[in-house]
Amino acid sequence: MHWFLSYLVEPVMELLLAPSAESEQQMLLCTGQGFDPQIKWSSESRQIRESKSDISMDANGRVTVISQLKVSEAEWKTGKVYNCVFLLKGHKIDSTLFLVHYHPGPAVTDPVVEIRRSFPDFLKGDSAVLVCDVTKLSSTDLFVTFMANGVEISPKQYVDLPEAPGPYSISRSFPVPSDHWKKDKSFTCKVTQGFSRTFPSVSTVNIFVEPVTELLLAPSAESGQQMLLCTGQGFDPQIKWSSESRQIRESKSDISMDANGRVTVISQLKVSEAEWKTGKDQEATYSCVVSHESSDKPLESTTKDVFAKKKKHVAVCVDAPGNPIIFLI
Repeated sequence: MHWFLSYLVEPVMELLLAPSAESEQQMLLCTGQGFDPQIKWSSESRQIRESKSDISMDANGRVTVISQLKVSEAEWKTGKVYNCVFLLKGHKIDSTLFLVHYHPGPAVTDPVVEIRRSFPDFLKGDSAVLVCDVTKLSSTDLFVTFMANGVEISPKQYVDLPEAPGPYSISRSFPVPSDHWKKDKSFTCKVTQGFSRTFPSVSTVNIFVEPVTELLLAPSAESGQQMLLCTGQGFDPQIKWSSESRQIRESKSDISMDANGRVTVISQLKVSEAEWKTGKDQEATYSCVVSHESSDKPLESTTKDVFAKKKKHVAVCVDAPGNPIIFLI
């Protein structure tokens, strides 16, 4: 039986940065494999003597040389190019590594993801726009997805972040399709980084709720005049005033949105005593009707005797037949 050694092979070479146990120092390793590998180091066209080398031979007669080069912080903190030259009869391989000073930043933290309803979009007429706010982001690219009851309802919105470490903050919006305008829908958003890191929003919004209304008689500084306030709360409350089946234009209205995305509209109606008194012993009745797109039935509140001095004012809010809600003012 004859054994043949195959040691006249093409050379293989690798240059890498190895972890170093010593502070303020880096370790470069240059590995060469072949018949009789020779390794030389240089930096900025200057020859450098290696710190240490190890030589071994495998069962096939191939020689492996591992050459170590220790680089002090004084040498590498300015940013230098280091070359490992691998020499073998008939072959020369040159590998380069650029070593720079790295200042470690703060530990990478998980992003904070929150969902909210967009008030500026609501004021522009886009009543069902959700916004996903993401803060404390690292430079890793990501996707933002909106969900209803845990099921994705939006395409993935790709976010390309700069290469600098950050942290960054971004916001992405999504108009909710009308087929999801239902009371049982809760909305969240999530951020996906890489292939497996997913961060759901810490908040949930449920904006498609039944409206709530309240009619109040407010104190008025002007004699001979009373102020009626009609408050509507819900997804997109619309308030209309009427008296004796006649539409009345409101005096003023204020709109706000709470952290849950529910809108509150406060409509003011100034009523003079001359308007209220329609005839002998006749007192006009004033009604405010609150409605919005996500509710099939409007709510109506009615009041009269708005200039009574000693009586308690009674406002009745009718939600459904036989279910009145009464407020005593």
